[in-house]
Amino acid sequence: MGALPNPSRLIAAAQTTSAERLSLGGQATRERCEREPGPAREEAGNFASPRTLQTAHMVATVTDTPSPASSKVAWRSWLRRRQPVISDATAAAVVAGLQTFIETLDRHLATDSGSPAAARLILFYRAMPNELSLDGLADAVGWQRFAVTRTPPSGPLTLHPATGAMERHRYGFPHPTADAFELQPRHISLALVPGMAFDRHGTRLGHGAGYYDELLARLPGDCPRVGVTCRDLLFDQLPSEPHDVPMTHLATEHGITALAT
Repeated sequence: MGALPNPSRLIAAAQTTSAERLSLGGQATRERCEREPGPAREEAGNFASPRTLQTAHMVATVTDTPSPASSKVAWRSWLRRRQPVISDATAAAVVAGLQTFIETLDRHLATDSGSPAAARLILFYRAMPNELSLDGLADAVGWQRFAVTRTPPSGPLTLHPATGAMERHRYGFPHPTADAFELQPRHISLALVPGMAFDRHGTRLGHGAGYYDELLARLPGDCPRVGVTCRDLLFDQLPSEPHDVPMTHLATEHGITALAT
């Protein structure tokens, strides 16, 4: 994959088309399956007018927010008690902005490498009820562009086409069947990553199983990693550990920002 384009070019290009796409996210969403919350499960974008997020908008201001020195366990416990409800308008803004981002990235890569958009796979996730669903994005862009994860009985997550046969995971969400065609991490050109929370440095707080950090570490080094969240789940600083894989971009209903990583 070619070098990532200048973030300001992506944001400028996105501004011209995102507003007219705000309605796309709610048009046709697929099944939103419930998953049982908790750390012992698979860990399973957003911008209305794509502009650089302002720090004031990226920092949740709740008086009892844990400190950066608090443990990840303390943060997860606090977040589970205060999980915000994601509105349809927020989800629509995410889908519209990410669609614009993908189209802009596709144009850049087509110019740089000459490869068609259909050859570039996007890793995404199937949302829990309290997560921001990206099914509308797959409806808009085409499900054939997307890859999803499977949780095998043991070992790391595996990657498979989002269009293949699905079965219900033991925690209630759909994932590919055991005989699904397997993709390799090198096939992924863009990763849309869920999380319980993110900070403005790109730190991601997952559910504690470690699945996604292990998977992200296997993706190509130049693969953009976009943390998908809402403004209320962006904080000034979260606890981090050496194995945590930082995001290269953050996306919320208020914009998309490229991070220095």
